[in-house]
Amino acid sequence: MNSEDFISGELVLIDKEKGWSSFDVVNKIRGAIKKKFLIKKIKVGHAGTLDPLATGLLILCTGKMTKKIDHLSILKKKYIGTITLGATTPSYDCETEVDKIYPTNHNYLRQRPYRADRQKNRRIHNKKQEPADRRPSYKITGRRQAGKGSYSCWRKRDKIKAIDI
Repeated sequence: MNSEDFISGELVLIDKEKGWSSFDVVNKIRGAIKKKFLIKKIKVGHAGTLDPLATGLLILCTGKMTKKIDHLSILKKKYIGTITLGATTPSYDCETEVDKIYPTNHNYLRQRPYRADRQKNRRIHNKKQEPADRRPSYKITGRRQAGKGSYSCWRKRDKIKAIDI
């Protein structure tokens, strides 16, 4: 590669490490290109911001390719993450340690039989109703997952393997 390649436009794929912002990566690459090829000015942009705590693919464009960033940023993406239900941190992210852990099992009705007995035989229009307390403490938005809503998967006690966002 030479300076003309970067000026006419190149697509650069970066495996971003944790702790770097997308802006940091763009500045580092811009500086490296300018230094290596002795260019005074070069356009470098990214096709989608990654949080400094996130790792993964960061797509950079140089030169005239920066005009196509809009086309790249609307492409389908896949995010993989880990969620710990019931755990909280003071900063609401993984920058600080977990400070509280709340129970996540929703079978606590069995631990308090007086409440379960009250709700157990409740019927409306001759149909047995589930106690309201059996619903999860988190919000289920009903986004589509494999052709059916996430909420319907929960009602059937199916395990949701992935949710496309």
